[in-house]
Amino acid sequence: MFLPVKLIIIIKYYFIGKYLLFVQGTYFFVTGIWPILSIRTFQLVIGPKTDIWLVKTVGALASSIGVGLIVAAIRNTFVPEIITFSLCSAFAFMSIDIYYVVKRGIIPGYLLDAFVELDFIFTWIAIIIF
Repeated sequence: MFLPVKLIIIIKYYFIGKYLLFVQGTYFFVTGIWPILSIRTFQLVIGPKTDIWLVKTVGALASSIGVGLIVAAIRNTFVPEIITFSLCSAFAFMSIDIYYVVKRGIIPGYLLDAFVELDFIFTWIAIIIF
């Protein structure tokens, strides 16, 4: 009885968790580095921005978080701090997206990002609970 339970835990955290960390980290890295590499294409898709320095700062932070999550996935680092960091990062981005779309400060296209972030959140919660 003990062995199958332990095997399920290993599969859940070290395979599913590793995959989720890697996917979330890659998503954060790519979406974060995009405005840094090409603010022009970023603005074509997302819309014009007045504070380019702020867009690039948030992009640098998002890509930094992404690199951290990717490194954690590669190193099989599944400590509570990494999972908490991953959840809180997704929640922060999702909250900002929803808040500013509702306030009409950003285009509704940001809701697509909010749904991706919500998916990360629900998947982490499912891993933790089940």
